[in-house]
Amino acid sequence: MLSGSGVPPLGLGNINFSFEEKTNLIYIHKYNPKAAAGGGTLVPAEYIEYFTAFDESWFRAFVNALPKHVTAITAEGDSMKPIINNGDLLLVDNSKTAPQDGIYVLNINDSLVVKRTQLLPNYKMRIISENPAYQPYEVDLKEDNVFIVGKVVWQGREMG
Repeated sequence: MLSGSGVPPLGLGNINFSFEEKTNLIYIHKYNPKAAAGGGTLVPAEYIEYFTAFDESWFRAFVNALPKHVTAITAEGDSMKPIINNGDLLLVDNSKTAPQDGIYVLNINDSLVVKRTQLLPNYKMRIISENPAYQPYEVDLKEDNVFIVGKVVWQGREMG
């Protein structure tokens, strides 16, 4: 097989493994700082760290958002384990800023966090970590310094 002849391993048959230059890519801004899956990451200033590219057909099939509304950020910490791990790449739909239940990136007192949210009566929101070592807490959406950055619509991680 190493000579280029013979049957490909794992029953792959006659799959063409050639690479082509892709012109149908969607480029998403990858921002720094990270969204803490823990206590919070101070946001002194945000900047575009790099662009990450996704095949357009894959993006439209697997990401439930318009590309123009999506940004990427890295999760940091263990408070959202096992759903979101340290180092996961998160795609965030920045058009989804209305308070709702789900997993969101939030700016709370100038710290970015990624948490599960639960909308409560009287403009309150419960902030929930998946890791039971972290206790849920409530914020008042009228009184506290809370800004919903966007809803997490996709995550990816390196297998290691």
